[in-house]
Amino acid sequence: MEQLLLLFLTGSPDLCPVPPAVVMLTLDLLAVFNTQPGATLLLSPDWVIIGASDDYLAATLTQRDTLVGQFIFDAFPDNPATPEANAVANVRASLHQVLATKQPHEMAPQHYDVPDHTQPGRFVERHWQPRHTPVLDAQGQVQCIIQSVQDITTRRQAERQLRESMAAEQLAHAVAAQQRQRFLEVLTQMPAYIAVYQGPDHIYQFVNPAYQSLFPHRSFLGKPFREGTPEAVELGVVALFDQVYQTGEPVYLREMEGWFDFHSTGQPVQVFLNISLHPLRDVQGRIDGVLDFTYDVSEQVRTRQQVEQLNQELETRVQQRTAQLQEQQGLLRQILRTVP
Repeated sequence: MEQLLLLFLTGSPDLCPVPPAVVMLTLDLLAVFNTQPGATLLLSPDWVIIGASDDYLAATLTQRDTLVGQFIFDAFPDNPATPEANAVANVRASLHQVLATKQPHEMAPQHYDVPDHTQPGRFVERHWQPRHTPVLDAQGQVQCIIQSVQDITTRRQAERQLRESMAAEQLAHAVAAQQRQRFLEVLTQMPAYIAVYQGPDHIYQFVNPAYQSLFPHRSFLGKPFREGTPEAVELGVVALFDQVYQTGEPVYLREMEGWFDFHSTGQPVQVFLNISLHPLRDVQGRIDGVLDFTYDVSEQVRTRQQVEQLNQELETRVQQRTAQLQEQQGLLRQILRTVP
């Protein structure tokens, strides 16, 4: 330390001894430097470390007695794991600029990891906002350089995490969009009448060709369900859409009877429909739409009704025939009783 002070004060340790009072004053100033707020490093013009503030030591995980007297880039070498950071080269260029111009230089944020002295060969991630300020003597020559650094590691890590999170979210959205597109392509080929509705107002987002063929004179996309298919509103189906959207539970309707003006002729046609309503969710798992699968079961219902009607007619005829037979048998018994 004494040799460094002599170099710092006189430029040579071989010159006349520095008066004790001057040494004490220098030591006092160095003590003030060491305890001042902020992370600062005091360098000689040839970049040997003369002093380091307490905050600097804490930020760089170093001790003053091992740091002072070292060449700065011996104390803080590049991290081999992050060669792209070019930390030593960038700081060296800044120090050269300060020596050449004798003007302060504020660097761009630097990724400059510090050695982990508890695990030799390992480094601890650090990001800094450095500034180099020359201290000039009476002749205008650089006497020393003050390196002031702001530890922005937490901010940089938060920014990186935010970028990674946003990238992951964008990827998830892209994957979800791709999956949804494939899903819609499959729905396009299915024989059922299929529609996808978006949001709480159930805006038509997709109808497959089969659905559109039911209503050849109507346009659906971008319209609310109640506007695109007003006949269904009278059946109370909108309330079921709301139920699915709000609860996330699917709803199934079997053989729902309805009258629809499919060809916009003013003459509604009776149909029977099986309807399945399912919630759709976004990448965060929030419900953002409803999927509608509808099957026309009118033919099956009418066939069943006809069979039921035939069965009823047959049952009626059987009952009538049975009654006639019972009546005839009763008459026959009466006749037989009268025969001696």
